Amino acid sequence: MMVPTTTSRASLLLPAQVNCVAEVPVFHFEKAISSRLSTPAILHLSILALAARLLAYAALPALPGVPWAVLPVELLQGVTFALCWSAATTHCREVAPEGLQATMQVRGRVVMGGREMGQG
Repeated sequence: MMVPTTTSRASLLLPAQVNCVAEVPVFHFEKAISSRLSTPAILHLSILALAARLLAYAALPALPGVPWAVLPVELLQGVTFALCWSAATTHCREVAPEGLQATMQVRGRVVMGGREMGQG
């Protein structure tokens, strides 16, 4: 059952827009970042950023009446998703046998997104 809420349309759309804004520069500068950091280091950084993001989400209920406090937390999406995705794709390409890079990337996608995402 859906519970009626007084949430505005803007408060629902703005976090998603902030997510996208955070991801675009990370995807753009991914080559520069990966030239300075190893793939395992990038994956570890992504996991640490995810932990910080989840802790920040857990702290948000302590700020009643401040729904916009979620926006700075959403900026971590660039590191937790975009950088992790790029590093995972690079890792799959590096460990795949010659000629099977695309197959390995699909398998990586299945691991990250579930079996249903890798079918078709």
